[in-house]
Amino acid sequence: MWLPIAVGRPVPVGERFLLVATDWLVYYMMQPAGLMLVGLAIAIPFVFWRLILGNTFAGVGFTPLVIAYTSALLGVLVANFMSSYLDFSHRVAIGLLEEGQRWSLVPGWTIYRAVLSLIFLLPLLAIVGVPLSAVLLRKQRLTYASIAAMAVALWLVLALVGWAMPNKVSFFDWLRELLPGIVLVVVPFFVGIRVSLRSPRPPEY
Repeated sequence: MWLPIAVGRPVPVGERFLLVATDWLVYYMMQPAGLMLVGLAIAIPFVFWRLILGNTFAGVGFTPLVIAYTSALLGVLVANFMSSYLDFSHRVAIGLLEEGQRWSLVPGWTIYRAVLSLIFLLPLLAIVGVPLSAVLLRKQRLTYASIAAMAVALWLVLALVGWAMPNKVSFFDWLRELLPGIVLVVVPFFVGIRVSLRSPRPPEY
C-alpha cells in the first residue's frame, strides 16, 4: 500500500475503511477500465472546447488545450511530490520512519496521491476550466489578469465548499491546503492556454 500512515500506531476503524476505499480506487483507476474512464474524462472536454469556441476554433485548434492539460498534469505530479516529500520528512522528525527509506517510499506516495487527485481534478477541469477558458477565449477576454482573478475565485470557492463540509477544518486551513494545487495546477492550466495561442487575440468570426 502506498498511502502513508503512521507506522506503529493503532489505526481507527474509520481510517482503515478510508484506506481500503482509496486503495481500491487507485487500483481500479490503474486497470484497463479505469484508464479508459480517465481517457474519456480527458477526451470529452475537447468536445466541449470545440463546441464552445465555435468559429473561433479555426484560429485556435486543440493545441492550447493539449498544452493546458499537460501543464496541469505535470503540476499534479510536482504538488504531490512536494507533499509526499514533506510528509516523509515530518515522519522522520518524529521517529516514525528512517531517512534511508525516503526514496523507496516517496515515489510511490507521489504516484498514489497523484492518481487520487485525478478523481477530483479531471471533473473540475472538464466542468469549470475548459468551458470557462473557452468562453473567455471566444470573447477575447483570456488575459493574465482574468487568469489571476479566476484562480483566486476558484481558490476561495473551493475553500468555502470544504469549510461547509461536516469537518473540523477551518476556512484558513482549507486555503492553506488548496494553495499548492491552485498555484501548481490551476494557474498552469489557464496560462498554458494563454501562452500557446498563435496570436495574442485570436480572431472571432
